[in-house]
Amino acid sequence: MDPGLCLFPENVVDDILTPMFLLNSDFDRYQIFYLVNPNPPDEAGWKNCTTNFDSLRNCTANQIQLIMDFQTVFLKTLEGLDDNPTRGLFINSCYIHDFINTQSYWQGTPTLQNKTIQRALGDWYFERSTVQLIDTLNPYPINCNKTQIT
Repeated sequence: MDPGLCLFPENVVDDILTPMFLLNSDFDRYQIFYLVNPNPPDEAGWKNCTTNFDSLRNCTANQIQLIMDFQTVFLKTLEGLDDNPTRGLFINSCYIHDFINTQSYWQGTPTLQNKTIQRALGDWYFERSTVQLIDTLNPYPINCNKTQIT
């Protein structure tokens, strides 16, 4: 394997033997903003399109396709992981990166199968149930910033 790929999650997760809970968005704003790049490069246009949820309306059709392709690759990568019963998953479609640090997201939004992040993590940690929740209902990024939800 190319040494530069060794620490990519899809190359590491299957080798981790301890229980692990994967919490992420399939539209991770940070990864999309910094790691997905249009070809040819258009930094100003990409920044104008991907800075925050509201800026997505400034995206061109090609930029939206890149964002959708990111989601597709991310979800395909998850499918490629082995089926480990000690691994929990909570994968939402929020256009956000740092919801793990924001208490209101843990307690209220987003929910998958009527479970908040807080409930899903608790169910997994205390072995009340297996948690393998992936948002399959939102094919586009959603706004999970509680201050913007009406």
